[in-house]
Amino acid sequence: MALLLAAAVWGVSATVAQADTLFTISGAGYGHGIGLSQYGAKGFAERGSKGEAIATHYYPGTKIGSVADPVITVNVDPDKTSANGGFTQTSWRLRAGDLASALSINGVTAPFTGTGIYTFTGVTTPINGVNTPCVRVNRPDGTQLGIWAVVTVKPMGGSPLLTEVLDGSGIYDWTRVRYRGSMKFKVNGANKVGLLNVVAMQDYLKGVVPRESPSSWHNEALRAQAIVARSYAYIDRNSEMYCTTMDQAYAGHSRFSGTTTQMHEADSSNAAVDSTAGMYVKYGTAVVQTFFHSSSGGHTADKQTIWGGAAVPYFRGVDDPYCASPNYDPWKVFGGITYPRKVTGSALAKALGPKVGSYPPGTSVRSLRLNTAPSGFVGSFDVTWSNGAVSKGVDGDTMRQVLGLPSTKFKATFGGPYTRISQPDRFSTAAAISKTAFPAVGPAVAVLVNGADAKFADSLTSSALGGVAGGPVLLTASTGLPESTRAELARLKPKKIYVVGGHASVPNTVANQALAAAGTTVAKRLGGADRYAVAAAVAVEINTLAPSEAKSVMIASGEKWPDSAIGAVASAMSKRPLLLVNGRGVPAATASAIQALGVKQTVVFGGEGTLPNPVISSVLRLTGESAPYQRFGMGGSRYDEAAAAASWCMTEFGASATTVYVASGETFPDSVVGGVLAAMGKNPMLLTSGKVPANAAISWLAARSSVITQLVVLGGPGSVSNSTASLLGGAAY
Repeated sequence: MALLLAAAVWGVSATVAQADTLFTISGAGYGHGIGLSQYGAKGFAERGSKGEAIATHYYPGTKIGSVADPVITVNVDPDKTSANGGFTQTSWRLRAGDLASALSINGVTAPFTGTGIYTFTGVTTPINGVNTPCVRVNRPDGTQLGIWAVVTVKPMGGSPLLTEVLDGSGIYDWTRVRYRGSMKFKVNGANKVGLLNVVAMQDYLKGVVPRESPSSWHNEALRAQAIVARSYAYIDRNSEMYCTTMDQAYAGHSRFSGTTTQMHEADSSNAAVDSTAGMYVKYGTAVVQTFFHSSSGGHTADKQTIWGGAAVPYFRGVDDPYCASPNYDPWKVFGGITYPRKVTGSALAKALGPKVGSYPPGTSVRSLRLNTAPSGFVGSFDVTWSNGAVSKGVDGDTMRQVLGLPSTKFKATFGGPYTRISQPDRFSTAAAISKTAFPAVGPAVAVLVNGADAKFADSLTSSALGGVAGGPVLLTASTGLPESTRAELARLKPKKIYVVGGHASVPNTVANQALAAAGTTVAKRLGGADRYAVAAAVAVEINTLAPSEAKSVMIASGEKWPDSAIGAVASAMSKRPLLLVNGRGVPAATASAIQALGVKQTVVFGGEGTLPNPVISSVLRLTGESAPYQRFGMGGSRYDEAAAAASWCMTEFGASATTVYVASGETFPDSVVGGVLAAMGKNPMLLTSGKVPANAAISWLAARSSVITQLVVLGGPGSVSNSTASLLGGAAY
């Protein structure tokens, strides 16, 4: 009968607990990781390295060479994307850079100087009978200066020669920015006007270097920045560059803020640009497109790791020993988020799902396998979903995008530390738990009970007795005392042994072996005709040991062990007896115990499916209560019930979550013997399924992670797998 019931419990548990994995995200570096690390360059410079050596360090096999400087064209619309081509506005407003200068517009000297604002608007005009997109130029007084397909504006007079753009432009979308060089307008078929700054290389770099590296940095770091910015721009010399980090951050010369001039260039960075004039990073005879980034986290990345394709010798990752960005090595705060950060598997699935073609809707992410390069950057990763499906080879940059990470040098751990108490079998595991509870001085008593599955009911009340009497629960077989149990009794030398169960469970021959091992002759058998009578006998003994608590008892099922195992921990912690009932009514032995103990208050473990309301009503008629003082298990799974009971033990009995115990919710022995350990330290005990952690346990641990200092898993990997224990540890810490 008991074995059939146990099988039914297994059938229920198989449908429970799809865990929502809790991932801990950490990492280092900021940016793509290829080429020069700006913070690394700063560190090298502060240790005496020259700009030329710094620049070539980050591009293995390169040297400094020279080529003729090209003219650079920059689209200064900060809203430019590859989709809109920089055509986002229908008009722009310009004027001369200072009061003493004027503008030349397509070779026409504009009559207004200083404060005169010219407007450049996209229009469609017939030219030779064909409607053609053009730019109409209006003078400051609103009259038309001319209409041209292409318009070039050059400053005249003043030093340096500057043109002011009144609308938002440059990397920061500031208004009233002044630019060196000339301004060029283009227009598309929708009459949107793009604004380009055509500028000499040196003048362009003076607007770039202090935006990419702070002008307060060491001169050699600024010189290295100037060299690599120049080389990068050279590769794009025949195309239209972005003014944003899509290419290089560019802010022009200066801007007006009210009546004050705010410089964008700086003397220190201008000096770095001037001192490196004509210097380029070259591999052989070719200039290198010198990608760079903020910080690498200690080692830069290979290009193929980040962007794929074939290996490139000068885009190999190199050691970056002096990279020390204050926020990103390692990550501390980014985008208002503190790192390491916690992300649930369901939240990660929502973020990753739209990016992963094989994403199974309605599932969460159970685990990740990162394909991490030796540099520490993640090239790709594999996703295991909660339904077992696997998405392989997801690009590492996908994670950066969906979580808003500073770089792809990330770690995604989904476990944490834990302590496991286990041995090869339940008997030796019980002995190991006893050693943990009583490491040096032996207790006055020990509780001996049959550890077979069919005898689980006797074991459950034994846990309550052990907690009240202050001794361990040790397991035996009916055929003889296991060696691990004998050795633990010999170590403990208890003065008294409680034998729980009748002679069929623990024969006298086995009890005598236990007495001989302990070196005592004092034994007390708590038996009865059935499990209910055994529980009643144990309850009477608990009343003898702790009579002040006898007016309150725990009630649980004698047929399905999980409710009773949960109740046994509360019973041991509170020194209140545990009595058993069944789904059909209140056994006579239980009813007699309730009356003999004068019970006035009950705490029930088990929902209506296990203990129907008529059964509980029968109990209440005996105690005189209108309702149980507390009832657990009325909703959710056994794991939810254990979590709710753990919280109750904290508020009702002062249990502390600094240490938390977890046992299997699928096999009973570890929870039975571990219940004594948890109760003696007044620590909660949770239940979990073995192969995947119970959601209730994950949530409970995560909510108390700030106070948990130790998570103890009871039983071996066959009961609670290593991956489950690790995931629980990740939630706990």
